[in-house]
Amino acid sequence: MHEEDDYSLALSRMQTERTLTLDDGFFANHEGRAQGGSLTAHATATPTGAETHEVRVRLQGTVTVLCDRCLAPLTLPIDSDDTLSVRLGEEYDDDGDTLTAPRRTMRLPLEGVLRQLTELALPYRLCHPSGGCDPSMEGLLAQYATEEEDDTPTERTTQQ
Repeated sequence: MHEEDDYSLALSRMQTERTLTLDDGFFANHEGRAQGGSLTAHATATPTGAETHEVRVRLQGTVTVLCDRCLAPLTLPIDSDDTLSVRLGEEYDDDGDTLTAPRRTMRLPLEGVLRQLTELALPYRLCHPSGGCDPSMEGLLAQYATEEEDDTPTERTTQQ
């Protein structure tokens, strides 16, 4: 398989770089909040030891998600810069702190890493700016909203 055909980064004794495009097809193959988008991922691997590397991944562009409030598509900007620790080992592994790349291929699979970094770059709450939600859904929400569903904290009182 050629490098252009996959989402991986070569690891060597010298610094290596790779720029990937993440489009709607990339996001269609993955579960997550990002439904589509147009991101550029620039990955740089720098050796830090005989079998260790530091991998920097920069994501820039936009992703399409569903609004938490009205469920309509929402386009959000992404601009993140992350650094990962990678070591060479027998097979790929992600123990949470350090990624292990297979020594036999000297390549770090990036597909899952890119998906995770995209999800982590998204805000916790995905909502249109005030007044930007789907008007028909806003009408339904207003019709069925109660005081308890308001976003501002209130004290509850009980009747006896």
